[in-house]
Amino acid sequence: MKLNPDEAGVVRLIFNFYIESGGGLKAVAAELNGKGQLRRGNVWSTTTIHHVLTNQIYRGDRIFNQHHWKSGTEKPEAEWIRAEIDAIVAPEICDLVAKKAETA
Repeated sequence: MKLNPDEAGVVRLIFNFYIESGGGLKAVAAELNGKGQLRRGNVWSTTTIHHVLTNQIYRGDRIFNQHHWKSGTEKPEAEWIRAEIDAIVAPEICDLVAKKAETA
């Protein structure tokens, strides 16, 4: 999969907005939508912002075999297959976001 530099920039922007703003997911979505920064032609929702902020792929950790293909239930972590990929967001920034989300 080829990295889209424009979309990677938006991902970094989301992480930065979330850390720097006093608000939460709603504030980040409002900021992006207010600036006309759409998500592939659609407005940002709090659900989509949450998905971006919690997705391990942006910190360079791609996980395969996490869910059963038929039922969708999560498999035990011992069955997961992890692959390192190029990170879009530094792990330290991801950790700051996770810490802020815990206290929210």
